[in-house]
Parts: sequence; C-alpha cells; structure tokens
Amino acid sequence: MDEPPIAYSVVRNTGFCRVLRGRPRQEPYPCSECGRTVRLGSILQQIRTEDDPPGDAVAVEAGPEWVASKRLASMLVETDPSCADCHELTGPDGAPIPYVQVIIHDTMRAGPHSIRGGSSCPACGGWAQLNLDPFHIVSPPRAPAVACLLESRALVLVRSDVVARLQAAHLDVGFIPAVCDSE
Repeated sequence: MDEPPIAYSVVRNTGFCRVLRGRPRQEPYPCSECGRTVRLGSILQQIRTEDDPPGDAVAVEAGPEWVASKRLASMLVETDPSCADCHELTGPDGAPIPYVQVIIHDTMRAGPHSIRGGSSCPACGGWAQLNLDPFHIVSPPRAPAVACLLESRALVLVRSDVVARLQAAHLDVGFIPAVCDSE
C-alpha cells in the first residue's frame, strides 16, 4: 500500500521590508538548460520594515530573499540544522534588529496546476506566474522539513509536523495548505 504524500504548507508572510544594504550572494549566471539569467538574490545587511511590528515572516520587496524573526528562524533550524543559513540584520540606524535573513537550501517545484503563465525550467525554475488558490507542488523525492520554491525562492514551504510546532508556539505567521501532485 502506498503511503500518502507528506503534507506541506506555504508560509504566509505577515510583514514587508525594503533592502537598504546588501551584497550579491552570487553573480547572475545563464541557466545551462534554458539560457535565462539566474539571480539568486543578495545577502542582506540592512533593512527597513514597512509594518510595525512586521510579524514573524517578512517578504522582501522585489527579491527572492526571505526574512524571519529570530524566534521563527531558530525553530526552523532546530527542526533541521542543515536546512538554512541565517544572517544577522540591522535596521535603518545600523542597530541590530530581532530579524534574520533565512537562506533555505532545499527546493521544491510548483505543480503544473499552479503555473498559470511564464515558462518553467527544471534546472533554474524559469519564470512562472503562480496560482496559490489552491497551490499545487510536485511531491518531493524526499521530505525536507523546510524548502523554498524553485520557481519563486521567496515562497517558503514547511512540512506539516513543522507547521504544527510553529502554530503551537503562537507565532505571528499563517499557512496556506499545498496540494501534492505526482510529476
């Protein structure tokens, strides 16, 4: 008997920030499959939040980066210490703030039912417009605790057991259930 697929949810960001200072993670490069220029974003150093307080999960204006409260980030890393790198941030005045940039290592793919435009690429993700209602993902070959979406690295997916831990901690973050599709 086949086991049911592992359930995932997309983290619903509760705040928004602008990058004031950062440095490239890697220089842009052409994808070997589709030729598209791939930009992995920046290592952020200084941000300004647009909401006060911004909540525990913060979207970055026009970028693939993701910012989280130190509490949320530590809970994710406790689940799997190799899942992400966290980088300290400062606010507009240069003082440390209780948020970190989270660079997630594992990626997952959007399911074909959620791609409503653009072009998909198995190597770099391509450029795709996504439908999040409902949101479909391709069932992963293994079940990482935390992953970002290859087509949009700013979308963070968490496994159902991690969602339960985060909800029990009463963090200011929401979740959008994802539907797993087979490839």
